[in-house]
Amino acid sequence: MFTLLLVAALSGTVHSAAQSQYSLFTRVHPVHPTQVPHLQHAPEASYHPEQLQRHHEAPLPIAVAAYTRRDAQAKEFVPILAYSNDIAFDGTYSYNYETGDGMTRQESGVMNNRGTPDEAPSVTGSYSYTDPEGRLIKVNYVADANGFRAEGDHLPTPPPIPEAILRSLEYIAAKQRSEPIDRNSYNERIVTSK
Repeated sequence: MFTLLLVAALSGTVHSAAQSQYSLFTRVHPVHPTQVPHLQHAPEASYHPEQLQRHHEAPLPIAVAAYTRRDAQAKEFVPILAYSNDIAFDGTYSYNYETGDGMTRQESGVMNNRGTPDEAPSVTGSYSYTDPEGRLIKVNYVADANGFRAEGDHLPTPPPIPEAILRSLEYIAAKQRSEPIDRNSYNERIVTSK
């Protein structure tokens, strides 16, 4: 993949090949020269005639492609083996694709409680690919009113909750259910005890 660096029109001037009858190459004179250490430039071929000619210089925008380290290895073309994308008028959708290198993706979404204040999208999907070590990575996910939840064998899992903390959480939840809860004018919860 190339990273394109766009050099603005005022950053340099060029001798146009059309203005020079002897040169097939274009010279670039940047205002602020930049060094890219991992690029090697070939020597520039040019011919200097005995008779000096005046050339008019005009600023031109130039797109310069620079290699990144990832681009040092050539990537081969990866075909799309399957693709579908269905969108309905009610907002439901589904799409999926599969590539020649084993990457897959599928997703579907619906709008729950349409037309109500509790309207919220619900999305389910999965994707898979092979990581650089050759392992198959598969992720299943759900995104809905309860947030985004992903599952996969490669994802870290939390340690189990210690028994003492679990009991204290259950006690707190039971205590909150048994006490009446009121709200003040700022919609803050006020707990009244008996």
